[in-house]
Amino acid sequence: MTKVAVVEDDSEIRRLLEFAIEHAGFEVISAGDGKRGLDIILRERPKVAILDVMMPGLSGFEVCRAVKQLMGPRAPYVIILTAKGQATDVAAGRAHGADLYLIKPIDVDKLLNYVKKVVEEGVSAQEEAPE
Repeated sequence: MTKVAVVEDDSEIRRLLEFAIEHAGFEVISAGDGKRGLDIILRERPKVAILDVMMPGLSGFEVCRAVKQLMGPRAPYVIILTAKGQATDVAAGRAHGADLYLIKPIDVDKLLNYVKKVVEEGVSAQEEAPE
């Protein structure tokens, strides 16, 4: 079963995402802070990682950068999912290696469509985000 990581400090949002992703047929691994999120991503090697930005410990940007550097071409497809929607925030996400930057609130079905496309079509970090 394909693994998807959810790293989100808001427990209600994390549970919602876990439920929706599991219901879509994926195995979910999750954490409520950046440090634990980085640890589970490195250990479990998910296909997709969904990261919040503003978290205790390490930010989602820091987790993204570390994952991309440490895992290289085997790094998961990283989706930043955050309330930080300024152009400078999006640019920072890209600079840290994010493959896709989504702004909250987002329709969960839309997020699942992105995840499914990444998994089913094998979109890599070097390719454009799925539409």
